[in-house]
Amino acid sequence: MRAYPGLAAILLILLAVSCSDMSVFGPQDAVPASIEVRSLRDGGLVQVGDPLAYVVHAERQPGEDLVLEATLLDAAGGEAWSGTLASPQLEEELKLKPPGLPAGLYRLKLVLTRESGATVEKELSFFYVTGDFAIEGISSFPPTIQPESRILLKADLRYPDGFDPYVRWTQDGKPLGSGRVSEGLAQVGWQAPKEGVYPVQVELFPTPPQDGRDFRFTSPLLATGKLYVTPSAAAASEELGPLESYYLLFHFDGSLRDAASPEAAEAAAFGAAEVSKAGLRLTENAGVRYPRLLLPAAGGQPAPCTLSLRLEVAEGAAGRDLLATESSDRAFRLKLALDQEGRPWAELLLPTGAAMRLPSGMPPLAPGRTYRLDLSLLPGARSLTAMWFLDGLQTSLATVKAEGGAMQAEGTTLIGGENGLRGLISELGVYYLDEGKRPSVDPGIYRWVMERRLGRRLILAEGFEGSRLPEGFQAAPETAARLSGGSLRLDPESGLTLPFFDLNAAAPAETVLEMVFAAPLPAGTSASLTWESDGKAFLDILPEGKALAAGKEAASFPALTDTLQLELGEKSLVLKLPPPSEPVVLALPAPALGKERWLKLSVRSPTAETGVSLDRILAYYKAE
Repeated sequence: MRAYPGLAAILLILLAVSCSDMSVFGPQDAVPASIEVRSLRDGGLVQVGDPLAYVVHAERQPGEDLVLEATLLDAAGGEAWSGTLASPQLEEELKLKPPGLPAGLYRLKLVLTRESGATVEKELSFFYVTGDFAIEGISSFPPTIQPESRILLKADLRYPDGFDPYVRWTQDGKPLGSGRVSEGLAQVGWQAPKEGVYPVQVELFPTPPQDGRDFRFTSPLLATGKLYVTPSAAAASEELGPLESYYLLFHFDGSLRDAASPEAAEAAAFGAAEVSKAGLRLTENAGVRYPRLLLPAAGGQPAPCTLSLRLEVAEGAAGRDLLATESSDRAFRLKLALDQEGRPWAELLLPTGAAMRLPSGMPPLAPGRTYRLDLSLLPGARSLTAMWFLDGLQTSLATVKAEGGAMQAEGTTLIGGENGLRGLISELGVYYLDEGKRPSVDPGIYRWVMERRLGRRLILAEGFEGSRLPEGFQAAPETAARLSGGSLRLDPESGLTLPFFDLNAAAPAETVLEMVFAAPLPAGTSASLTWESDGKAFLDILPEGKALAAGKEAASFPALTDTLQLELGEKSLVLKLPPPSEPVVLALPAPALGKERWLKLSVRSPTAETGVSLDRILAYYKAE
């Protein structure tokens, strides 16, 4: 093997592939020949100091001399270097070493010439670089994509200081956008079409093409993803779902079949209980028996789950039972009922423990109105947390001791009964698995309610009912945020960034954003607004009554308590305050360089030992 320090060296280190472009001499030459460049493809990356492996394939005629010429052209087409090698070794891997070149795009041209004058050529482009380049992922905001909505696609890029890479986006082969990172092309907007799955690809090039032209080759640095466009909130079913997340699910749509366990025996009605398309209608001494425990168990203990009821009570429903479920060994029992004033409550019996009453904290249920009731049970090491929700909003939280003992997974369930509910139950379900098939309480109770209330106007609804940080939320540091008791708790001196909000011209004129905290905000808390493409906040809101904008006098207002409400328009931002205070109107600056208007909102907790707790977030387009 020979090394030739006078020739240019190119080696792709991020994608080790072998490319053989076996160009040969024309038919007038009796002996074919070709040049094979190994470990490099057109558009590859070469690190300073790395060699290029190549092989000359040819048969040398007796006494014949072959000549290999190498030329390097810069991005403008000018010659950056050239060299000649006489009588190159044939059928043996050779190495080329680079000359001292500045970083950039180059084109290598290799020409092999015989004495007869016949030639064979090999050309390819490469980027001469120092440092690592990579695409570490593609994100979409909002994470859930609905038909006809506008989506922000963002590439997570890694590249060395001093470079301004070029990025190219395509969706199913169609261009979405291209340009330098400094021009904002690390992200691009996409208008979601109808429901379906759509491939998207992003390529990273260390330097931009010359004179506004685009590259003809595909970058070896690329990432692909699939965009799943799901049914819109306006078209969302009124039923609980998805089915695979439920341990038990009665739609009561004309049958008593458990949709989550179709193989199980059908429930049996008794008394004057009637099931129709409207639901299960119960009167006095009527009900349904089901030979199955309502709640899941794991290792002899209750598993995380949420029991959900959609119902309408009739006159005289106060003081009556909704349902009861009990394990076969009677070590576990859960009963739901209404007190004498019509307020829901539960009684819980755990293994080796006494029965405990769990008040819901709800007002009396009014006849003639449909409610959604949820009771989430989240077991801990030696405790169990119970959370009640009414129409998506949490109404109570209780933690009880749960030590030792075991329960059977089998049991029976009674809906209604001798002292049963008077009214209509339209749905009964028990949620127990999240989208990742992990045991979980229902993390989307508030979102489900808001989807059906706001339809297409809904942007984001998060009630933090689960046990994991929702998709699109980012904490800094990563371990600083946790979900507990239906709230997101943020450690002192840490930050939380929400998913981006679309404020582009295609969006409706005004966007409403509401953040409700679990307690009055302590001094030192801040909420910052940033255009995603700019990276620097244009407004900081302090709950003690200050709005700080760069280069402008601070705006003052009465101190906030536990709610931050903003209305965002095309050129203004309105900070809503509780009566009798008037709203505060602030200017909404345009993003730098006229880039797209994707708003990033972040919350910073103070140095106080308690940090802050966030109960829920709601963002929606204001009705016209």
